[in-house]
Amino acid sequence: MDKAQAGRTLDRILAATDEIRSAEIRQSIALADLAETYSVELDTLIPELAEKTIHPGDDGTPGVSEFLCLELGPALGVSRRTAFNMVAAVLNLKHRHPRTWDSFLRGLVPRWQADVLVDMTSGLSASAAAWVDDRIARHVGRLSFQRMKRLTKGWVAQADPQLAAEEEASAREHRGVRFGPDMSGTTDMWASLASRGAVALDKTLSDLAVAMGESGDQRTHDQRRSAALGILSDPAAALSWLTDTTSTTAGGVRRASRGRSIVHLHLSQETLVDPESGVARVDGFGPLTVKTLPEFLAGTNVTVRPVIDDSRITPVDSYEIPEALRDAVRRGSPFEAFPFTSTTSDHLDLDHIVAYKFGHLWEPRQTSVHGLAPLARLVHRAKTLGAWKVRRTGLAELCWTSPLGRTYIIGPRGTRPSGSVMRRRE
Repeated sequence: MDKAQAGRTLDRILAATDEIRSAEIRQSIALADLAETYSVELDTLIPELAEKTIHPGDDGTPGVSEFLCLELGPALGVSRRTAFNMVAAVLNLKHRHPRTWDSFLRGLVPRWQADVLVDMTSGLSASAAAWVDDRIARHVGRLSFQRMKRLTKGWVAQADPQLAAEEEASAREHRGVRFGPDMSGTTDMWASLASRGAVALDKTLSDLAVAMGESGDQRTHDQRRSAALGILSDPAAALSWLTDTTSTTAGGVRRASRGRSIVHLHLSQETLVDPESGVARVDGFGPLTVKTLPEFLAGTNVTVRPVIDDSRITPVDSYEIPEALRDAVRRGSPFEAFPFTSTTSDHLDLDHIVAYKFGHLWEPRQTSVHGLAPLARLVHRAKTLGAWKVRRTGLAELCWTSPLGRTYIIGPRGTRPSGSVMRRRE
């Protein structure tokens, strides 16, 4: 090893780290300043239409404009939920943990570590959080991050013993199972359950995995445990595995019926021509290769229904939206029609892009596939009050303009900045 060269390389790493922390500090200060000053200032005397103040942060942090995250998210190329969390984190750090904030500004701790420690105090009052902040600041930058997390957990319990007991009770009350999005035919699952139940489930999965292996399943033990968790969805099938009362299929793999469900499967014309190399999109699951479909659909009864040509769905005169037209809009816009959104359109309201004209201004055929867009309530409110402007620039594209004049084009290929925003980024 060339020690001189290695030393220079390490120096480059440290210099780059210093640059990253300096940039984080500048960004955090600017983010806090924006949160504390941003306002749309709608021109209205009606209280219901006035700009509202919300509190993303915890006790002791200032309120911000309800429209702040609509402005910040697209500017950063992230969803408004991500922007909301960024605002909450910086306000909590600055206002509830001033000593840790000072340590962060001096470069003693990276922002992500500070955020994790601060988030651990989210249920505390402002005064209790300040008590924990004093102790964090004494050790931050001197101890490993894992030691800091363990210490902070203890300080939080000391700061409010009653809250600690309530959180333990809440953890028991909110035990549950959650599933993540599909990733190439595989879905992650998170579960919280009683410890004794977890031990029992662990043993059952192992027992099923062993039984599957003895029947000729060549997959790894972990892969069989994963498959066993799916088998538990059918208790009779799981019991048959554990008691060996069901015959195996060819290859030693037993299959259980999955029951009845409705799956919308989207296949392109190219996929129908060349199924071997095609990809299908399954609503609620995502893309799957056509070769994976037999495994996905195994044990189900498949019914083929005719394809709907959305271009033939005619506009209607009424403000109310017929179900066929509503379904067509959601097929064309599977996600909310707002810049960098991560919200699916399944349960969103459909809004008229151009405000529906009533009374003597009424016009026929105002409600159409291309005249509607799925929007969340906050975005709908921002548009209706004039904080955000939107216009259609093509059959499949919308142009949004923010209160600060930033414009974004959203279409089937996602979001792209437009005009002055592009020039600022270049």
